[in-house]
Amino acid sequence: MTSLGRQRGLTLAEVLIATSALALLAVVLAAAIQGSVRASASVASTLEGRDEIRTTERVLRDLVGRAVWTGVSEERFGFAGEPRSLSFVSLARDGELDRVELEGNAGLRLQVTSLTDGEDLIFADALAPNLQRVRFTYWGQKGGQAPRWHGVWNGNRPPRLVQMEARRGDGRNLRFHLFIDSEMPMICAFDPVSRSCRNATE
Repeated sequence: MTSLGRQRGLTLAEVLIATSALALLAVVLAAAIQGSVRASASVASTLEGRDEIRTTERVLRDLVGRAVWTGVSEERFGFAGEPRSLSFVSLARDGELDRVELEGNAGLRLQVTSLTDGEDLIFADALAPNLQRVRFTYWGQKGGQAPRWHGVWNGNRPPRLVQMEARRGDGRNLRFHLFIDSEMPMICAFDPVSRSCRNATE
């Protein structure tokens, strides 16, 4: 007569070791997944920030590059450059004159107003809300002096170059150089009565 041997089960120590190993594996996997998610979010945030910076730079180069000398002594038709703000007249692509205002106290805010169509507001919104410490400086010649950087630029003629410095949301500093062809002849004389830009030679 044969006797069946008793089947041996797991001891409490073996169960505890297996449970600990599984818990450790779960912790390692969770940390790896969390790290991957954070890395993906960081890459997405960096790309989004770069897109915002590229868009901001492109818009500013376009607007500031078309700053014009109108020949009108009235303040709203001149170039007003301060360390934290900038306003000037820009020639739009359709030939109309617009007043462009940039304000950098909280992010970078852009406002564009038509000077030809009864000062209608064309655009007003944050251009780059994540930029901090926005600061403008101006390169040009004043009063017969040699060209140099100025912290303030007020007058009818725009400077030759505008530099914008700011700090990005990720803490990195950036700098744009925005060129203006201030040596070009006065392209028009803006008539405030008729609200039109007539040829400067008329």
